[in-house]
Order: sequence, then structure tokens, then C-alpha cells
Amino acid sequence: MKSRTWMWMVAASLFFAALAIPAQARVVYTPVNVNLPINSYYGIDLNHDRIDDFKFHLVSTGYFCPPRSHQVRLTVEPTSGTGGIVGGSDAAALQSGVQIDSHQGFYHSIALMYLVLYGGCHGHQGQWFMVSQRYLGLEFQINGQTHYGWAELSTNNGNVLYGFAYETIAGKAINTGQTMDSPDEPGIGPDSVEPGDSGPTASVAPSLSDAPQPQSPGDTSTAGMAAQPQQQQHEKLPRYTVTDLGTLGGTFAAAEGINNRGWVEGLSNLAGDHEQRAFLWRNGVMTDLGTLGGPNSNAYYSPNEKGELAGNAETLTLDPLGEDICGYGDHLVCLPFRWHKGVMTALPTTMGGSNGYAHGINNRGQIVGSAENATHDSTCAPPQVLDFVPVVWSPEHGNIEITQLLLPAGDTFGDALWINDKGQAVGITGVCTNINAHAILWQDGTLTDIGSLGGTTNNIPFAINNEGQIVGQSDLPGDTNFHAFLWTEDERMQDLGTLPGDVSSVAYEITSEGQMVGTSYDANGNPRAFLRHSGVMIDLNTLIPVGSPLFLLDGYALNEDGEIVGDALQVSTGEVRAYLATPCGGDRKDEEGCEDGGEGVAGTEGASARPAISLPENVRNLPKQQQARRYHIPVQPAAPSN
Repeated sequence: MKSRTWMWMVAASLFFAALAIPAQARVVYTPVNVNLPINSYYGIDLNHDRIDDFKFHLVSTGYFCPPRSHQVRLTVEPTSGTGGIVGGSDAAALQSGVQIDSHQGFYHSIALMYLVLYGGCHGHQGQWFMVSQRYLGLEFQINGQTHYGWAELSTNNGNVLYGFAYETIAGKAINTGQTMDSPDEPGIGPDSVEPGDSGPTASVAPSLSDAPQPQSPGDTSTAGMAAQPQQQQHEKLPRYTVTDLGTLGGTFAAAEGINNRGWVEGLSNLAGDHEQRAFLWRNGVMTDLGTLGGPNSNAYYSPNEKGELAGNAETLTLDPLGEDICGYGDHLVCLPFRWHKGVMTALPTTMGGSNGYAHGINNRGQIVGSAENATHDSTCAPPQVLDFVPVVWSPEHGNIEITQLLLPAGDTFGDALWINDKGQAVGITGVCTNINAHAILWQDGTLTDIGSLGGTTNNIPFAINNEGQIVGQSDLPGDTNFHAFLWTEDERMQDLGTLPGDVSSVAYEITSEGQMVGTSYDANGNPRAFLRHSGVMIDLNTLIPVGSPLFLLDGYALNEDGEIVGDALQVSTGEVRAYLATPCGGDRKDEEGCEDGGEGVAGTEGASARPAISLPENVRNLPKQQQARRYHIPVQPAAPSN
């Protein structure tokens, strides 16, 4: 598994005993992102009981006003006499933040959104003509009790329904655009969060992107009417086929990174599980990248587009201070390396110590990581002796030069994890007893502490894209749970939550389009890989063919084509394997597992429910071992697979 799965720190063995499940969410939000074509309707099922609560109609009439004119009309209609739309016969186009409750006036019949006249009778009518991201206020009934909700639409570039939400407590108000419980309520806001309470919560139904398909009003056949609820039941999210990349002979392998050429790097045990090696997988072949003389090596981030990658390897030299930086229990000197065209080259570690560690590499050939300095730190737990400082290795005039990055005042330890093509780097700083106290952005010779979600440790930015968006994990107040985050310069750090029913999560990588992958954990430490698509976190196991022999544990990286890599449990053997998940679509849409409407399409309920699987204890413990190697934390020596 991933060195980047660093949520287990020195007290990792005590972690899950203290976790608490977040408060039950009340607001249920469903993203759909459907563009309605002419002469169709679309039904929305706010509470997912497979009964439409409202229908949108988009109709183009025939000629009625000479010369050769016609009209296009968009309307919304409650499907029962108890449903209503804020406004009158013309539906109101509301801004974000408008409170929907009993004080609003609701219209209980079909309401006009807009009417556009073409030809000889130019003009338009209704509040929804050519508007961007406005809201309908809605009321409907569940078991005779009134509930309030909203739907978000745009009509200025097609007719797009982005999503809808409702408040599950009968009679309780909801604001347009609200996707979580109100943060100003007692016991929910940031000032009242108790240890183990994740704060504002939401139940996010799976995205319905690309479908259900709108239905023709003229299709009243039995087949046509039956198709609609079945289509609404299916998510039609991006679907994936999964390739088992195998191992180098052992029972453990993890795919850690992938570039836009489809080259995958990672680490795998050799036969017997006594040695571990960095690998490169391309064109169906997994290649052992070797070492710098010692028995073990690893690599944790993506290759660049030139085919260069960075990692770490043992030498045959015993560490002069007895340290064990690569973490394999043999106390050999651990050196960072650059690999290119079959050649592994050690990177300089001239900061005063013997060891270093490399992580990400950008398309300019810059590599970030850390190197030991000469400071003996008595607070470090044995066998760690020296402090590490964050560094960047840069190609200069045919050589590789090492430069130390800044540390915040009072911090003595640092590690840079990722660098984008603009030279912006992210990483962690702290002291030897709390090495990830601060999540840091380095740019233009300065550093910025990007903050936390309230915790004092496990604040780790794993990746930054070329748009400057940062993803990672951060502890919540009390340092019992941690959540994935997204940081932007405008919005700062945003809590991305977890998959339904889970308590902790981490985001590992983000594309230029904002897609993310990561891992979500339940209270027992069982992981499952997630994809964050169109702003919604989705269990990746619900997007692959039913009956897959692999259960996807972690999503570590993805490229701009949407290919995802990570590690997975081979259910039949209990082994952990490297995987590649490839999106369906285009020329692949007819391949096995990609057929439209086939078993690979997950149902609405399936996407938010954890598949019934309990992971072996050794699989749940793997992140501790990998985290210890990555962070130079002492653990009991063990075979690489344990």
C-alpha cells in the first residue's frame, strides 16, 4: 500500500479504537448534470423512493404565429397534488441561500419556467429565460408530511439540471444550494464540534451524470414506461474495467502513480516476500527497477511525461548511526534515486547526513523529498537520530543540484511530497515527535501554512495540480478522525467528508479538471477506494463490473484520461495486487464490462453502500507498515508484505 497512506502515526495501533461515527446526516443531495433535449421530460425523485416528485417538460410546438414561427416552452410540474413550486404560474428563479419553508408561496400545478417565441412573434416570458445556476424552491410529501427542497438549473447554455436536495426532517427549512446540515445549529457548527464529531454532514446520493435519459412524452408503451424507473435506478457514472497488474512474484503489490502515457509505477514484493522493489509497468509488462546495491527499493508517485521517475533504494552500506530510513529492518543506508531509460542514479544528499527520500517529479525533471542534516535530535524515537529537511533536486547544466526549502519558525523537520510544473511544491513540516503538524505550500522562495481542518497532526498535502489546487488529509478537532481536503487560494481548505458510513478519508491526487482519487475508512479500518467526480465522492467498487475478483482498497493516482491506479484485495487468495482501472467510453463502450446498461452500471443504492467484505487483519495493517517506511517511524522489523 501507499507510503502516502500516512494516517497512522506513532500511535497507529490505538487509532481505530477511539474513532466515533459522525452524526447522522439530514440533507440529502443528488447531483445529476442532465442536459434536456427538445421534446422530452425528466423526472426527479428527491427522496429516492423510485417515485418521481416533479417532472420537467421541454417542448417545441409547431407553427402557430406566421410567418413560420414556433415556441419552445420549459415547465416544471409536481407529480401529485401535494407538491408545489415556489412562485405562481411562473416558477421563481431563486438565488442561492433563499430559505424554503412554509412562509413561501407554493404553486401546486404545472408552472412555466420560460417560453421563447421564434420567427414572426419574437419574445420570451418567464423568470428562467437565459439564466445561469438558479434554484427552484420545492415542497413535497413523504408519508403525509411536508418536506422542503430545491433543484439547481441553468438555461443559458442548454437546459441543464445540475442536481437537487431535500431536508429529511418534515417541516424543517432548507436553503437553496444547501448540501449539508446547517453549520449554525447547536451541536453542529465548528465551535461546538466534539472529539469524533465531523461537524456539518450530508448524505450525498451518487451522481446521475449522463443519465437517466430523458423520456419522450409520446412513448407510452409498456416498455417505454417501464424503462424510466429502471434508468433512474442506475447511476450512469463513468464505468471502469479493472486490470490486475500482477506482482514481481510476491503476495503484495501497489500501483502508486500513472502518467498520461499510461506508464504505471509502484512497488511489489519479490517471491518469498522478503524483498521489495520499485517497478514500472507499461504495455502489459511489469519491470523490476532494481536497487542501489541493497535488497529493497520503492517508488510512490507518478512518472513524468518524459518517462522519468523518482524513488528510494537501499545500498549495501550499514548506516553509521544505526538508522533504518528505508524501513525494512536491515539498517542499510537509504538513498533517493532518479530512474530514466533503464538507469537508476542516486541523488545527492549533501545536507549533512547519510540518507534521503524522494517523492514526486514534475515534467521539468525537478524532484522533491527530504534529506538528513547533521542535527542530532534527542526527541526522535530510536533508531531515528537525525532531523530531515525538505529539499528539491533540480537538473542544472547536466548535473543534479540539491536545494533546501524553508522551514517555519520552530519546526526542525520537513519533507516535500509533490511539485507541479510551475515549481509549486507541497509537503509537511513539524518536529521529530510530530512530523506532519503543518501542511505547507512552497512557491517563489516563500512558504505558506495552508492550515488544517482543526487537528494538530496528520495535516498532509499529497498533491498539487498545475492550477494550484491541493489535496490531502487533515485531522479534525480532537485528532481522532481525519478527512480528505481540497485547498484553493480562493476557498482555502475545504472538508471533503467521507463515503457514507465511514469516519475517515484521504485524497491522494487531483487532475487539472478537478477529479480526485483517494481512500475512505470505516471505524474498523477497512479501506475502499473512491473517485470524486463532479463534486461527489463515490465508492470506486460500485463503478466496476459486478463480481470483480478484486476489491479496490486505495485510489492512489489518476491521469488526465481518467485512468486510476492503486491496490486491491484479490478476494480469492487474500493477496494485495496492483490494479489499473480504465474508464469505459469511446471505442471501449462495447467491451465486456462496458456495455451500456450492463452489470458494470451501479444502482443508486449500491453506489453509497459498502460492499459486504471484511478485510483480513494483515491487509488493514499494511498502511501502518508503509507509513512507517515513508515517515522513518520505527516499527518492529517484518517481511515487506506484513
